[in-house]
Amino acid sequence: MIIRGNQIKSFSLLWIFYSMFIVAYGHTESFNKIRIEKFPQDYDSYSYEERLAWILSNTNKLTVWEREYFQKRESIDRAITLNDFNKAAKNCSSFRPFPDDFYARISCVDAFEGKKDNKQLVAEMELILEDALDYGSDNDIITTYAGLGWFQSLIGDTGEALDSYQKALSYAGSKLSSKSILIKYNIATIYIIHGDEALIQKGINLLQEVIEYSKKRSRELIISSGEKEELRRDIAMASHNIGVAYALHLNEYEEAIPLFQRAMQEEGWQFESASFGALSAAYIGNVSLAKELLDHANKAKSKHTVRKKYFACYHALTVRKWQPDRSLTDCLHLDPETSLEVLIDVNKRLLEYRDTEIEVAALRNFVTMYLDRIEPEYRNRIGRSASRLELRRLEYENRLKDEKIEFADKVKKLLYAVLIISLLLLIFLIITLKAYRVIKQQSKRLRVQSANFEKVLSHIDEGIVRIGKRLTLLPAHSQAAEKILGSDPQNLSIPSLLNHLGFSSDTVNSIFEALKSSLGEDELSWELNKHHFPPETIISQNSYILFWDPVIVYGKTEEIIISIRDASNLVNLKAQLVEKDKVIAVLNSGRDGIEYISSLDGKIKDIRSSLPRDTKLSLTTIHTLKGEARHLHLEGVQNIFHDLERSIIENSSHSSKLLEQLDQELKSLKAVLSRLSSYESSYGNSQLLKIIGPILKDSWNRLQAEGLHLISRIELHWQPLSTKELNCLKTILIHGINNGIDHGYLLKLDQLPAKTRNAIIEIQFIAKDTTRSLVIKDHGSGLDWQAIHNICAKRNMDPQNINLVELLFKDQVSTVPSDQGSKSSGHGIGTTAIYNAALDLGASLHFEEGLDRGTILKVSWQQGTTEMDSKNYLMSG
Repeated sequence: MIIRGNQIKSFSLLWIFYSMFIVAYGHTESFNKIRIEKFPQDYDSYSYEERLAWILSNTNKLTVWEREYFQKRESIDRAITLNDFNKAAKNCSSFRPFPDDFYARISCVDAFEGKKDNKQLVAEMELILEDALDYGSDNDIITTYAGLGWFQSLIGDTGEALDSYQKALSYAGSKLSSKSILIKYNIATIYIIHGDEALIQKGINLLQEVIEYSKKRSRELIISSGEKEELRRDIAMASHNIGVAYALHLNEYEEAIPLFQRAMQEEGWQFESASFGALSAAYIGNVSLAKELLDHANKAKSKHTVRKKYFACYHALTVRKWQPDRSLTDCLHLDPETSLEVLIDVNKRLLEYRDTEIEVAALRNFVTMYLDRIEPEYRNRIGRSASRLELRRLEYENRLKDEKIEFADKVKKLLYAVLIISLLLLIFLIITLKAYRVIKQQSKRLRVQSANFEKVLSHIDEGIVRIGKRLTLLPAHSQAAEKILGSDPQNLSIPSLLNHLGFSSDTVNSIFEALKSSLGEDELSWELNKHHFPPETIISQNSYILFWDPVIVYGKTEEIIISIRDASNLVNLKAQLVEKDKVIAVLNSGRDGIEYISSLDGKIKDIRSSLPRDTKLSLTTIHTLKGEARHLHLEGVQNIFHDLERSIIENSSHSSKLLEQLDQELKSLKAVLSRLSSYESSYGNSQLLKIIGPILKDSWNRLQAEGLHLISRIELHWQPLSTKELNCLKTILIHGINNGIDHGYLLKLDQLPAKTRNAIIEIQFIAKDTTRSLVIKDHGSGLDWQAIHNICAKRNMDPQNINLVELLFKDQVSTVPSDQGSKSSGHGIGTTAIYNAALDLGASLHFEEGLDRGTILKVSWQQGTTEMDSKNYLMSG
């Protein structure tokens, strides 16, 4: 038959406290009080052996009586788990549970299944349910409802049983959990025992859900051994019940056998599962398997009186399949408490033996079953239905009375609400009148402030104009604004005002669009567009500083105030400062600066001549000159070269203007040189040190600005170098050190370890026999392999077989996006300059990532190497 699910063990730590229990039970303390004060919080998650070991080992915490109580409680639980109802009933006979120990009380009702009349057990469960509803926890109520539903189903009252299960589910929730598994089991049981084929399949599906939940839960990492044991039993029990559905109700024996074999693996289910497995095997003609399973069942034995008798009948039916003279007497004298499910199934199987005494006996049994079990229950149900109908009538009358009382209460509440709303309206009216007086006073103060503001505007010595959010000039403006602009601002439109401020048409359009995007919009729009407003201008050959200040009201830009201040003195001061900076820069640059400025005129001419036809050569020259200017701190030249480089890359039309600016800057520097013609600077002891010094000084300044410290390690073999070698090495040192500083540190600040505060650069010049080598190594972030892979993808190259020199140095390629480059790196021009310098030097070029990240650039050459040899070497380096 279908096996009932075990009770739910409470895994909740929420215990219900109450102060008094029935004195007749003889206990002065409550179960929950002892459980909370003396036991571990996770005690219920222990396995049976762990719980018993804890009770026996904690003699200092538990009294002798408490230790005996909990030992016996665990013994009863274990016996029921193993289907040893005889042992459980024996222990319960001498055991008196606490009134609030609902688990033990229900266990002792379960223990007498088959020993007491099932109707008596229903009555006992109803008494426990009353107590559970009064002072039990949700788990107690769920377990009691589930137990009551089971015994109601045993007496055939399926309607009441389903009602009990539905109430249990209302506490447990429909989602599968440790609380709802028991209910799912027992609902599935009713579907299988009393339903048609569709309901039986629905019951099987419910049990499959339980199996899947138990398997998934058992695979979780954080789960106690006790719960694992419960889950294994749940899987075995569900498998057994599905097998019974297939064997006894659907007669699909082949489906049933593997399910019974799975259930047999769990202790406590060997007898029942093996017995039904043997029956199924016999009915499909697999005699050897039937004998094997029957032998297993006989070894296991049943400890349940009622089940023992009807399983003897099933054993006889099994053997009868291969031993026709096997007696079926056991099937004719079943226990009166045998469930209807088994009685109906057994008698159906007996009816298969037609024209025999067995068939006649089976028909008599059917009649007896109807008269003794089905007809009385049918009459009881009619009586209960009539009682429920009368009860519903009385409930309906009471509900009508309650609705009338409730309606009267609603009317009262509505009257109170109207009264409160009227009072609130009166208060609001009083507050409004007071606010009106305050607003009137504030309006008067604002008129006075406005008059004072007009006086200030008439005497202030700077131009003030206001632009409103509708892109019109607001009335209030200073008298100085009229003098500066040469016209009354009130008569000007916004574009006219901007023209009077001395801006070009392009600038006027740019400012006008920025005003449209900012006025009336969120403060963020102002922040995004404020860079479009020029900070200075020239009006009638006079310099002015402009201040554009937004007026923010409730997060919106309501107006913009333009302040126009005379900046003639400031402009002159700036010009003097610029002149002084140039003098200082030329003085500090020494002989290198003088040579750079002297050679710049010819190089600018070379750029002009090569620019239209060979932009790559022009960019290489410009990038090198820019780097030299930075090292010499000639900031004006550096900035113009940077803008010229960007202009050529973007194919802009500003290149000619920038070259004119460069001519003016060069003229200015030559004028400085003429005033410093007597200045002389001495060379250092080492020609390479003289080149490296300014480069490292510039790198130190740039690193210092980002909070990093420069550490340089220099190893130089003192050897004479030709002018050509010095010029080529100078180019390689400028761009090699810059690339190490920028790509290793400054452009990758977010990729450096948090504690990194030092930027390390190693420079080695080694001379051995006729071989010369220059090595530049940084300890920064290393190569950006993702960017290298992207470049390879664009060029259809295999990233696993690439030549880094060929990829990164030859064709002006950079691993940094163009919008993230700096003034010194990020455009691929420096690496191309290194490549060309190495080519001129007749050197091999090697580039790789260091073992400890960073990069290593190595240039090696032999005295007397030709340019053609170098080309071949570079391609294979």
